Amino acid sequence: MTSEFFNSYYSSVNDQGGPAYVAPAVGGNGNASWHDGYVYNGPLFAPPNANDVVPYYFMSSPGNRPFNAPLSNDARDTNDNGVAVLKAQYQRNFNARSYGRIFAYSVYSNWFITGEANQNFTNYYGGELNDYEIPSHTYGLSGVYSNQLSDKHLLTISGTDSQSTLQRRYYYGFPGNQGLGTAFTNLIVPGSAAQTGQCYGLAGGSSSSNGTPGYVSCFSGSARGTFSNPTLFSPSSYSWPGGAQPEWLATENGPLGRVNNVSPVETAGSIQDVYRPTDRLTFNLGFRVEDYLDRLADTGGIDPQNRAFWVAAYDNEYCYKPGVFGAVNVAEGGSAPSSTGKFNTPANCAALGNGYVPANFQNVFGTPRISATVAQPRIAGTYQAGPDTVFRGSFGIYSRPVNSSWLQYNGLNDRDWVLYAANNFIGYGFNTPVHDLQPDTSYNYDFSWEQHVRNTDISFKATPFYRSTKNQLQAFPIGVGGIVSGFNVGQQKSYGLELAIRKGDFERDGFSGQLSYTLTQSRITYANFPSGTSVIDSINEYIQEYNSYTSACATITSGNSRLCGLPAGASNPNAAPSFAAGSSS
Repeated sequence: MTSEFFNSYYSSVNDQGGPAYVAPAVGGNGNASWHDGYVYNGPLFAPPNANDVVPYYFMSSPGNRPFNAPLSNDARDTNDNGVAVLKAQYQRNFNARSYGRIFAYSVYSNWFITGEANQNFTNYYGGELNDYEIPSHTYGLSGVYSNQLSDKHLLTISGTDSQSTLQRRYYYGFPGNQGLGTAFTNLIVPGSAAQTGQCYGLAGGSSSSNGTPGYVSCFSGSARGTFSNPTLFSPSSYSWPGGAQPEWLATENGPLGRVNNVSPVETAGSIQDVYRPTDRLTFNLGFRVEDYLDRLADTGGIDPQNRAFWVAAYDNEYCYKPGVFGAVNVAEGGSAPSSTGKFNTPANCAALGNGYVPANFQNVFGTPRISATVAQPRIAGTYQAGPDTVFRGSFGIYSRPVNSSWLQYNGLNDRDWVLYAANNFIGYGFNTPVHDLQPDTSYNYDFSWEQHVRNTDISFKATPFYRSTKNQLQAFPIGVGGIVSGFNVGQQKSYGLELAIRKGDFERDGFSGQLSYTLTQSRITYANFPSGTSVIDSINEYIQEYNSYTSACATITSGNSRLCGLPAGASNPNAAPSFAAGSSS
C-alpha cells in the first residue's frame, strides 16, 4: 500500500493581497524572491579561506536559476505526507488446536514542508516553516504461537521487534545574506585550555579605539570578523592580556537548523493463558516485557574542537536560574568589561538577581544509547453470576515509549546549536544535549457490573476505574514553528466512573436508545526536574518575579517577602524608581 498527500497553504504574496498590499509590512516592493545564502565549506577551527565560502540555494529549491532569483508571487508553502507499507505473513496450522504465524513488514513515511512563500514574510505571514524534513524507515518482525491445550486453557506466546531509522531536519536560514562579507570567524586563541571559549577584541569595539585589548562576548558578534575585512582587529598591533596570541579562526559553517537522528528499537515478548475453570468463570492471565532502546547520534559536530569552543563560550557568558526557562547572556547588553577587559565573570550572575548561577552546559558525544525495560503483568476476570448479571475486573501495567525527538538535540551550526540545546533546557536542569527520559508507566484497575433488568428491554453497565501513571510525560513548547519537547513531570492519577444505560434493540422494531456518562478526576503530583524544581516551582517563580516589580514589593516591610521572591531580611531592587527625583529625563 502506498499513498501521497500534497497540500498547499494560501500563503503566497498574491494570496495576501498582492505586492502593493504586503510591501508596507514586509519591506521592498513586496514581490517574492528566493532567499538564498552562503555556507562555509572549509575546515572549522582553522584559519579561514575566502574561497571556501560558496553560495547555497534555498532548501528544496531548483538550482538552475540565478542566485536570489525572483519567485512567483503565486508560490505557496507546501506540505507533503507520504507512506508506503509492505507486509508479508506466513501461517502454519500444526493441528486443529495450534498454529504458528510469522509477520514481517516495512514502513516508509515522509513529512516534507517547503516554506518558499514563508521566507518572504519573515515568519509573520507565511503558512509553514522554511524547510522541514522527516524521512523514516521502519522494519518489524513478529511471531505468535497459539495452542488450545485443553477446554480450560488457551495458551498464546508472542514476540515482536521493530527498528526505525529516521531523521528530523529543520532549516530556517543562514547567518546572513551578505555574500563574502558574512561573518564566519572569531578572533580567539586556539589550543589553550585556559583561553578556550574566549573571544578577543578591543574594549572600545574597534581597531581605532584607545580601549584596552581584552576578552569580549563570543555571542554578541563584537569580535566576529568577515572575509572582506580579515584584519578587523589586527592581532599583531596590540599587547594582549596574559601574553595571549589570538588569531582569526573559522567557527561557523553557515546553515541554521536543527537535526535529530535518534533511532528507536522496540522489542517485546508476552505469554498469555485464557483459563476457564468453570462455565461461569474465566481468567485472562498474561505477562509482557517491553524493551525500549534509543540509538543516539554523535553530537561532536563537524569539528569537536569547534563545538568545545562554543560550549566553553556559552558557559563563560550565560547565567540561569533553576526553574526559569532560558538563560541570560551577561556579556551582552552593554555590560562593561572588568579592569582586565574580561566580561562575564561568575560574580556577574549574582547581579542579575537572587538565584542566578553560571551556566554549566556540557557536550556529550560519541554514540550513547538510552534504554529502559518495563515488566507488565496483567490479569482480568469475568464472572457470569446469572442470566442477567455479569461482573468483570482487570489489573494491568502498561508503558509508553518516549518520543525519540525529545531525547537528544543536535544542530547544523555549532554556535546556534549550543544556544538551542542549552537555553531551552538548562533552567530545568538538563545541561547536556542528551535527556535521559523514561517511558511513562501506568497501573490500571477497573471493575464493571453489567445488569439486564429482568422482564424489560433495559440494561445498564457501571464501571469504576483507577489509573496511576509514574514518570508522566508532558509536552512543552520550545520555540516558534510548533516545535515541542517533553519531560517526565511526576505522577498522574486518574479515576472515575463510566455509566451506560440502554433500552431496546437497534436491530429490531420499536423504540431504542442509549445514554452514557463518564465522570473523570485527574490530578498530577509534580516531581522535581533535575534542576531540583518542579512545574509548580516554575509558576511560583514567575509570579514572584512579576510581584517584585510592583509597589507592594518595593520593600519587605510593605509586602510579603515570600510572595516577592525574597529571602528573609533582603531588599528588593526591582521595584525601585526608574529615575532619580527631579530628573528631567
